[in-house]
Amino acid sequence: MSISQQSGPATPRSNNHGWLPYALGAATFLVVLGTFGLIAGDWFVRNIETRTLVIAIENSESTMSQTQDSVSEAFDAFGGLDNPVAADREALVTELANVAGYAQLSIADAGDQVASVLVMPWHTNILEAQDAYVTHNLAWQSYMERAAKDPIEFTETQADVNDTFVAVEPALTDAIPQPALFDLVNRVAQIFIDGYPDPADETGGLTQDAGFESGAFASLLGHQIFFPMS
Repeated sequence: MSISQQSGPATPRSNNHGWLPYALGAATFLVVLGTFGLIAGDWFVRNIETRTLVIAIENSESTMSQTQDSVSEAFDAFGGLDNPVAADREALVTELANVAGYAQLSIADAGDQVASVLVMPWHTNILEAQDAYVTHNLAWQSYMERAAKDPIEFTETQADVNDTFVAVEPALTDAIPQPALFDLVNRVAQIFIDGYPDPADETGGLTQDAGFESGAFASLLGHQIFFPMS
């Protein structure tokens, strides 16, 4: 007679993949954390790049402002003379030419600093702001080159200087990261508050050139004094 075998209750098999959901969750967390870190890191780098660019632009604008002040002082000193003679007019022309020659070099150096700011190639809005300001700086260099040869340029409206400065504002404003660090919003706004010496210009446009009325100063100095001599 055979002996019947009674099977006992089945023992559940252990789940060899019970760790999988935890591993997937951990991996997802690390991916999210890494992505957030990359985004945060890129945002911080954008702020650093923009701050460096703004500092370079501030230095360039300061150089241009000093040039405007020097030109104004030269005109004021000549205008304060009771009876200017030919020697006085000649001294003024020499002074203005020297101011322009020095300014051309210092403004070019400031422009090189702007152009040398390192910006990641995918930060296109910052690159566009950099290019826009370098174009403006080059316009000033050309302005100073002409003024060094013939200071009558200081009495002429400089459309290229003014137009390129106007073009910088939207480009630089768009380059400010959001949210911005380092007080960038206010610093960028201040560049354009300080950059227009005559915001109430009677011609109806904002100007950044020296802004001296051609008629007033050409008459004061003698029309022929600024023109090249044969």
